[in-house]
Amino acid sequence: MWYYYLIGALALIAIVFGIIAIVFAVKNKKKKEEIDAINSENKADDVKIVDGVRYTNSSKEMEGEGDIAVTHNVGDIILKIGVEYTVETLGTIIPGKYTILSTSDSADKFNIRIGEFVREYSHRDNIVLSEGEKICSVSHDVILR
Repeated sequence: MWYYYLIGALALIAIVFGIIAIVFAVKNKKKKEEIDAINSENKADDVKIVDGVRYTNSSKEMEGEGDIAVTHNVGDIILKIGVEYTVETLGTIIPGKYTILSTSDSADKFNIRIGEFVREYSHRDNIVLSEGEKICSVSHDVILR
């Protein structure tokens, strides 16, 4: 008779482990669906990869939710960290008005030295550069458009 109790206890333990396995499977499936939904929202349209570099035709500076959209258009100038550029009429950077854009999706604010002073700028700030001024990115690579 005691073996009936043993079989019953083993059956009960098997049922409990089965229920626990089902609960974990359902939780993992929901988590995977959430991650897939987030990843599909973050994919950009019209993306081309050339020599390992990702390009898009979109020239938007911000996405719909206010996130930074990093794009590189013809005529954009990339300021590398620590490299000083001089504004010259016949140079790479000519005098005029520029929009400063972040090259990093995660960096909304960055530091740039114009002349002798370093100042914090935000993505899409406008600056006016005149002949002979020196400009240098201090914290992140940035785009002048």
